[in-house]
Amino acid sequence: MGYVTSFFARKMVAAASDGIDTAGMLSPIGIDPEGPRNPSQMIPAARYCDMLERMAGQIDVTGIPVRTGASMRLDEYGALGPAFKAATTLRASYARIERNARLWTSVVRYELRPARGGYAFHHAPRRGQAAGDAAVERGDPRQRRVGRTGSQPRAGHTK
Repeated sequence: MGYVTSFFARKMVAAASDGIDTAGMLSPIGIDPEGPRNPSQMIPAARYCDMLERMAGQIDVTGIPVRTGASMRLDEYGALGPAFKAATTLRASYARIERNARLWTSVVRYELRPARGGYAFHHAPRRGQAAGDAAVERGDPRQRRVGRTGSQPRAGHTK
């Protein structure tokens, strides 16, 4: 079974804004909504996906990934935040994410690969899983509810 940091779950719920009940989303997956933020608290990936499914059943969630990404601050990543800040190039920062992403999730991994004219930062499956997010690639109904079109793994490119 895979795990996801409670940090991501809290960020996703916060990005939903007033459209959902925070306690109603976090409590069932084992996160105390009034408790301290602890990025090392891990929750089973199945519970995290169930939470996302419940959110999708209540509100339009298509903008949540963008709002979640925009809300991320390096200082919230614990000791890893300063490590990313200390990198002298974007490539070096991505390399640190690649090495340390296992601390946030055991479901996916990130890879920095050489690409034409630079490097590509890929979202990739853990060994033994289907390509991309396993739930999305299986044709999980959550994907059909959340997105208007099919989802493909994405890569960020940098020189």
